[in-house]
Amino acid sequence: MNITSNDVKKLREQTGAGIMDCKRALTESQGNFTKAERLLKERGMVAAAARKERITNEGRIACSLNQNKAVLIELACETDFAARNEKFIQLSQQIADIIASSKNYKNELEEKILSAVSIIKENITLRRSATLNLADQDIVEGYIHGEEGRAGCIVAISCTPKTTLENKQIHAFLHDLALHITAFRPKFLRPEDVPMSYIQEQKEIFTKQTESLNKAPQIIQNIVEGKLKKHFKEICCTEQAFVKDEKNSVQSILQTLAKNTHTTLRIVGYKVFLAGDDDVC
Repeated sequence: MNITSNDVKKLREQTGAGIMDCKRALTESQGNFTKAERLLKERGMVAAAARKERITNEGRIACSLNQNKAVLIELACETDFAARNEKFIQLSQQIADIIASSKNYKNELEEKILSAVSIIKENITLRRSATLNLADQDIVEGYIHGEEGRAGCIVAISCTPKTTLENKQIHAFLHDLALHITAFRPKFLRPEDVPMSYIQEQKEIFTKQTESLNKAPQIIQNIVEGKLKKHFKEICCTEQAFVKDEKNSVQSILQTLAKNTHTTLRIVGYKVFLAGDDDVC
């Protein structure tokens, strides 16, 4: 019997099961929808669809890197027990790899997640993903923290000339930078990236904080500017004290490395996730 796409769509709407699972069930039941739905129930596919409303506050971070693209994802589940499941860990990496290597991945991801739900018996969702597109002169590093994988980042730097792309010192710095970003999760890359609306809001807060000092307006302004500069050291990656050398900023370490390797180095961008946290940097 010929199974049409409309048949598959109809069964999918009835059960919430994956496209390929519906097609297989219809084929095996020779187009009988009642039998097909029962097959899906026996295989746990309908139960998997029913889990979609359950809250997913646990999960893990995964990344995938290639020459053109770096991808960071958060795969969410219901419990930390499931997040440590080897199949869940493998699934998170597979999803990152698929997104990094393909443009039309929606159906494939959906099928993989639904299949995993029927095995792990928890709601599983791709909570978010982020991408860095890479140029020829860029090198990228991915870092996932610890066995639980609840935090991670991808970060890329530009190297000119390209002959320095394999320099071990640069790669060592990039690894440490990925560790730094994962640990401190800076809101912005550099001060010039901070939106004016954010700066204005902080200035108003700092001004309010200094009102009780009874200082002249110019002195108040200087205090506010000093507070803002200090704030940039907390929220901007380039201004933060480097994780491996707290006496120097990330930017100063980068400049010294560029000088020592006769290279022009620039941080292109980064993405950092913490499982369960809504902040996206």
